[in-house]
Order: sequence, then C-alpha cells, then structure tokens
Amino acid sequence: MSVSKSLLVSTVPMRDKWSYVKFDVFVKSFSVILMSDLEERGNERWELLNLVCDNIALTATQNENMNVKLSISDIQLDNQRYSKESFDFPVVLVGQDSKPSNKLSSLNIPIETLIENADENALLIVGLTIESWLNQSNKKSITDVYITRLVEYLNVFIPNKLVLWPAHRPVVKFNLNSGLVNVPELISWQCAILAKPLTIRNITIAPLSLLLSVHSSIKLYIALDQSPLQFGKFERRRLFTTPYRLGHALTMHYLSGAIFGAGWVVSSLELLGSPGGLARAMGIGLRDFVSLPYRGLVVGPMAFLKGVTQGSASLMRHVTAGTLQSVTKLASSVARNLDRLTLDEEHLKRTEEQRRQRPQGLAQGFMQGLTGLGISLLGAVGGIAHHPLQSVMTEGASPRSLAAGVGLGLVGVFTKPLSGAAELVALTGQGLLQGAGWNSLPEPRSPPCIYKISHALNSVLKYNWKLINSISHSQLLYVTEATSITNNSEYSAIALILTIDALIVIDTDEDETQRIVSLSELTALQNNDPTMLAFKLTPPLVQVKSEDEAALEMDPACRARVADYVRSTVGLLNLPDTMVISEHSDISISPLSSPCATPNVCEESTVLTYYVNPQSKNYFLCLLSLAKQHRHNYNFPVL
Repeated sequence: MSVSKSLLVSTVPMRDKWSYVKFDVFVKSFSVILMSDLEERGNERWELLNLVCDNIALTATQNENMNVKLSISDIQLDNQRYSKESFDFPVVLVGQDSKPSNKLSSLNIPIETLIENADENALLIVGLTIESWLNQSNKKSITDVYITRLVEYLNVFIPNKLVLWPAHRPVVKFNLNSGLVNVPELISWQCAILAKPLTIRNITIAPLSLLLSVHSSIKLYIALDQSPLQFGKFERRRLFTTPYRLGHALTMHYLSGAIFGAGWVVSSLELLGSPGGLARAMGIGLRDFVSLPYRGLVVGPMAFLKGVTQGSASLMRHVTAGTLQSVTKLASSVARNLDRLTLDEEHLKRTEEQRRQRPQGLAQGFMQGLTGLGISLLGAVGGIAHHPLQSVMTEGASPRSLAAGVGLGLVGVFTKPLSGAAELVALTGQGLLQGAGWNSLPEPRSPPCIYKISHALNSVLKYNWKLINSISHSQLLYVTEATSITNNSEYSAIALILTIDALIVIDTDEDETQRIVSLSELTALQNNDPTMLAFKLTPPLVQVKSEDEAALEMDPACRARVADYVRSTVGLLNLPDTMVISEHSDISISPLSSPCATPNVCEESTVLTYYVNPQSKNYFLCLLSLAKQHRHNYNFPVL
C-alpha cells in the first residue's frame, strides 16, 4: 500500500547532505493482557485473554519515499478463562507451524542479523510502499460462549458507553428569514468522510489459509473441526475511495471466499464424523506415500528404500489417526447433544466439568469414560424419583408439576446411559490419540494470574484528587510504595509522595497521613543498601533567650509573689545541716538554663529510614535533588 511521492517525502524532512534516513526496531517478544474486575464478588481481577507476539521487526527507510516493513514471526491469542470456566479451547489463535522459542544467546548480535532472521520465518509481513502484504496460514479455534463473554467485556470500553447522553436531544429551530439550513446529522458525517478520501496507488493482500474450529452450543451442539478455508488474493490499484467503501470491498471478498468453502465447512461437522478431516488426513498420507519414495529414487537406492519406509509409515499413521479422530468426534458430539436432551442442568454441568479433564493416555481415558458411564447410570435410575420430588418441592403439589418431573425422569432413563456410553468411546479415543501424539492441542504461553484488588496499589490520580489539593496545593512529582519499621519492630506499608514543597508519608492500610516534611528540612543520606532510603530530618533552628531577656518578661508583682512562696516553703526541704537558709535570705529566681550544647541555639536531628524498590530508589533521589534545587531557585527550572 503506498501513496503518492509528494505525500511520502514530507513524512521525514530530509536535509541537504542526507541521502536517506533509516529506523530499525527489533522486539524479541511482548504480550498484551486484558483483565476484568467486573466479577460478582468484586475482590479479584482475572485475566481474559493474552496476546503474545514474538520476534517483531520494524524497518522504516526514508529516501524518495517512505518504505515501512513490519514482520512478526509468531502470534498467539490465549483464552485465560479456560481454567476457570467450561471452555473447549485454551488457545483461540495460533500459527499452524509451531516455531521453537529461541532465546537470545548474546546482546551483541547486530540488529540487521536479527531482522533478517525474523523475516525468513515470519507469520505476518506488512509492507508499505513495497506493495505486498504476505501472510502465512494460521489456525483459529472459537467457542461461542467465550466470544459472547468477551464481547460483553469489550462493550464496556466503547467510548459512547462511557458518556451519559441526554434522554431527549434538543431540537434546534431556525428562523426562516435567517438564511440558515438544517443539515441532517447523517449527511454531515458523510460529507466529512468525503472531504478526506483515501488515495492509494496499490494494495495487495496475499492468499490466506485458515483452519477454523468452532463449537456452538446455543440449542444444539454443533462443532466444526479444523475446517480449511482458502481466501484468494486481494488486489486493487489506483484507488480514490472512502474507508467505508474499502472495508466493504474487503468484506465482500472474504465473505465470498467463505461461501465458496461451504462444502468443506459442512464436511467438517463433528456430528457427521468430520469426513472432510478424514479425507484431508488420508490425502496427506497418500501424498507422503508417493512423494517420499520418488525423492529417494532421485538420490539413490538406499534413499529410495528409506522413502518407501517413511511414506508407508506416514500413510498408516494418517489413516489410523484420521479414522480415530472421526469416530471420537462423532461420539463426543452425540454425547453432548444427548446431555442437552436430558434437560437436567446438574447432569449437564457435571459432564462438562468432566470433559475439561482431558485424558493423557489410553488407560486414563478409559477410566474416565467408565466412571462417567457409571455416574450416568446412577443418575438415570435416581432421576426417576429425584425429578418428580424436586418439581413438587419447587412448583408446589400440582398434577402439572408432577407430570413434568416424571417426564424428566423418564427422558433421563434413556438419554443418560446413551450419553455415558458415547462419552466412554470419545474419552477412550481421545486418550489414545493424546498418548500417541496425534492430537496435541496448543498450550497457553503463561498460566492466568489472579490479582487481589485489596493488594493493588493506589493510583496517582487518587493522591492528586484527594490529598495533594487538600493539603499542599503543589505539584505531585512521584509516588512510590515503601515499607517502614515501627517502634515495635513491625513492618508497615506506606506510600512516599514527593511534591515540589514537601515529602508526604501515607499509611496505605488506613489511608492516613503519617508525616509531612518540608524539603528544606530533609537531607538524603548515602548508604550501600540498594533498597533503603535514609533521610536526615533537621528542624529549623530555635533561638534560646538569655536569662536577662527571660527575666524582663516576668511581671515584677508576679516575681515577688514567687519569691515569697519559695522562702516560705524552703523549710520543708531536707537540706544538709551545714546549709542553713534563713527565712529572710535573699533568693534569686531565674529560669532554667537550656540543656543544649550551645547557649543560644537548639538543634535536633532525626533519621527517617524507608525500604523501596531498588529500581525506583535512584529515580526518587534524583527527583528529590531537582525539587530542592527548584525550591531554592538553583540552576534551571526543569520540574
């Protein structure tokens, strides 16, 4: 996809001596996790999905045109709710060809080498102005329950859902003599789109191959197993259109491709035994049976014999695996539909929970299936009495409720044993396929994590709105979580809030302000512990008054009364015999002297110690130094 040269040259301004400008970016891997805190209990946050991309290479070159190339070697979309709810697929989107995860052995590898290696086995390549969009085949697995739940969560993030629109829009009335014309809103939007059309010289999307697996259980369980869909090449030249028309053309192109592949979709239904999957497996086996000996014949006799052996083994393996998969999927689909015909929610929930425990071998699958068959037989016998009693207790003693309960019990007598027998066949087949390595499902990249909302950190916005504006009215610079040790040698969780004027210490458990220290009284102390923040708190100097200044402040009459009181009560003291004080002795009263080292100045210092994340310690100290400089008007103001 490209645009005219006049538009592309202006993307990056070129200087006179520049021949070209090139940007190379390589990212080994990154993941995007969508989380939700909309659960009923409201005390946990669960992961919904996890999108992982590996070996992302981006190259942008500006000379006469801007050439941009993006390649991604692997993309995987994981269903993080698979372990909590009854979903069939742990992975929603993954490439068909599994690629081993290669770690970087050294950081000294040139970026050009990394980009070349990423382009060789890339799953997705997008080129701008190179006029190519290459995409290898991939595989999708979709469950309608998971998609429905995901759409509900995504609807929350739609911008118009976050705005409270008025119930009735005001009607604007124009005066006919004013010359103004009321233009409908739809026409205004269309005019705005037409005012900025798309000018595209060439857009090309290479042929696309998909293996689609869909499980739908609205009323009847219908499942597709790896239905192949082939989409042709999409190419348009010299386009002058709107985004809507281009999107409509893309939609019609891929919709027609899906319609043409409807035959493979019907043949991949599990309810029919997936004959399309069996035919595809047998075709792969026959291809190997013919091609491998032919390749060996070109090399030599020994290679020919080796090719015959490998081709025969591939044919037997694919025919056996295809037949087992066809029988297993037919039995599983019949069992699930029979479970829905029982109209017993408890039985349906119990069997779905059992299916989530996938067997890892033939013996384990047989034991699980046999256990499920026994539970189904007991449920069929017990349901004859259980369902009528439950209907009478729930809806009351009436002929209608009794007949409904008896009907459910009789239906379960036939459907539950049949469902258990079909599930026995399905689980045994799954165990055999899994043990032989013929039906390995893709695994999620990382297990889902549960985040306790009570353990979450307070947001900076909370401190800005509720604390800073009400206490200091200054700019907030940084917030970090820390730990302090109390006088009782107990650990206390706190938050250190640094502003331009002060350091605020917050108790995160009680949401209370412990201390507010001015930056002029705070000095950072150096230490070797990478997690410890130590500050010296020096209060402002206090001038102590001399004896003469203090004596002048006392009223003479009050001073005389104090002297008389001291003379009258001095006899009550147990003084030594050598020390004799007469009643009318002259005693001078003076204020106590200061215990400080200096006679005129009193100074006390306190050391504050906190423990923080090592990665945030240096940044916090740097901001503290800049804030103190800014407070004393040192250097240039940067905050």
